[in-house]
Amino acid sequence: MITPNDEKLKDIAAELASGNICYYEISTGEVLSAPNMDPDEFEAITGEKSDAPAIMKLVEASPDNYIEIEPPESYQSFGFMEDFIETISDGRTQNYFALSIRKKSPFQQFRNCLLNYPDIRQKWFVYKDQRMVAYVKDLIERHPTE
Repeated sequence: MITPNDEKLKDIAAELASGNICYYEISTGEVLSAPNMDPDEFEAITGEKSDAPAIMKLVEASPDNYIEIEPPESYQSFGFMEDFIETISDGRTQNYFALSIRKKSPFQQFRNCLLNYPDIRQKWFVYKDQRMVAYVKDLIERHPTE
């Protein structure tokens, strides 16, 4: 298996963050990505044809050659937010964020908090990117190799 370099991991993480699903070809290191939605729905929204059917044909033709990489589950993304909040040094601000994600619509509440704290917002984007890269790397490393 070809181990992806940091740049490739960042590229995959960016694809996931934009709502795509990725397939990592283990012998070449090539990454295929397609919208993580029904192709007809994608076409209705964007007016463009989805690459998903063609990509799925390639993957289904040799499934052992690909690692499917989906975006994190919502509970995992929630954990990213919780862990990030622990890094906020000011106790009052940390508490403000911690309480916000305990309310209804925690992801929206968190985004709203970030709007009030531009410095923390920038730190969040860096942190989230790092966590996404680590998430992708872990998925690839845990994939069984023969």
